[in-house]
Amino acid sequence: MRRGPVIATAASLLLCGVLGGHILLDAESLTTDEPVLSAVASGQPLPTLSHLLIALPVLGAFLYAVLKYRVISTPLRTVAILIASLTGLYWASAAFSHYPGPALTAAAEWTAYSAAFLAIVATAGRRGATFILLALAGAGLFSALLALRQFGDMRAFDPNYRVQGPWNNPNALGAFLVMSGLSALAGFGVLPRVGKLVTGVGLALLLAALTLTASKGAFLALAVGGVSWVILSVMLKVPNLKWSLLTVLLAVLLAGGLVKLATRSPEPSTSAGGGLSRVTSSAEASQSVAFRRLLWRSAAELARQEPLNGGLQSFGPRSSKPGLV
Repeated sequence: MRRGPVIATAASLLLCGVLGGHILLDAESLTTDEPVLSAVASGQPLPTLSHLLIALPVLGAFLYAVLKYRVISTPLRTVAILIASLTGLYWASAAFSHYPGPALTAAAEWTAYSAAFLAIVATAGRRGATFILLALAGAGLFSALLALRQFGDMRAFDPNYRVQGPWNNPNALGAFLVMSGLSALAGFGVLPRVGKLVTGVGLALLLAALTLTASKGAFLALAVGGVSWVILSVMLKVPNLKWSLLTVLLAVLLAGGLVKLATRSPEPSTSAGGGLSRVTSSAEASQSVAFRRLLWRSAAELARQEPLNGGLQSFGPRSSKPGLV
C-alpha cells in the first residue's frame, strides 16, 4: 500500500459525500456577501468547481504514483484497453457535440473517474483497498446523517417527504447510499468483530436513510448487490462470514426500527408511511416505469435522428424534441 496516494484517494471519496451531489441545473450568480468556499460547499452556484475539488486529490495521487514509483501495478490488459477506449470516446463525443460546454465538462469528469481507477490499482494493494472501501462507506454515512436530519426538519410539514440530503434528488442519494452500503459489506471480511459492529451501526443508518429516499431503483440495486455479496463471500470462503451475516441482519432490524420511529404519526388520522408507502405502491411503480420507458424511447429517437450531434450531457436540452416527454 502506498500510504500517501491511498489517503488522497480516500479524501476524494469522502468529499463525494459532501460535494458530489450537485449538478448544474440553471445559471446562477454569486452575491457579493457570499464567500466562495460557502458557495462551493452548497454546490448550487459552483457545481463544477465542487466536482473539481473532489477530483484534485485523486488526480494528484495518480500523477504522484506515475512520477514517483518505477514499478506500479496496472490493470489487466483487457481492462486497460476498455478504459482507454471509453476515455477516447468521451472526448470524441465532446468534439462532435452541439453542446460543447457541458460535454467537455462531462468528459473531464469521466476522465477523472478513469484516473481514480488507475490510481487505486497502482497504489492501493489489499490493505489500501479496504481503507478506500471504508472511506466510501464513511462518505455515505455522512450523506445519510444529513438526510436523516433533513427528514426530521421536514416531517412536521410532510410525513412522506423523500429525503435527498446533500444530493440534488432522492434517487441520486439512493444510488450513492447503495454504493456506500455495498462498500461497507465488502469490508466486513477483514474487520474484527468490534469493527463489524461499528460498521453495522453505520450500515443501519445508511439503510434508514435509503428507505426514506423511497427510491425503488436503489432498493432493487441493493437487493442485487446484497445477494451477489453473499454468493461471492461463500464462493471465496470469506472468514467469519456468519458474524458478518449476523451483523447485517441486526443492521436491517435496527434500520427498520429507526424508520418506523421516524415515520410514526403523532396523530392517528395522519397517514405517514415515509419511504415505504411509495416503495410498496403499485400504482406509483407503474407510473414510474412508464415515464422511464418514455425517456428511453426519447433517447433512442434522438440517437436515430442525430447520431453524431448529441454527445455527453445533451439529452436534457433535447429531451422534449421527439414529443414523448
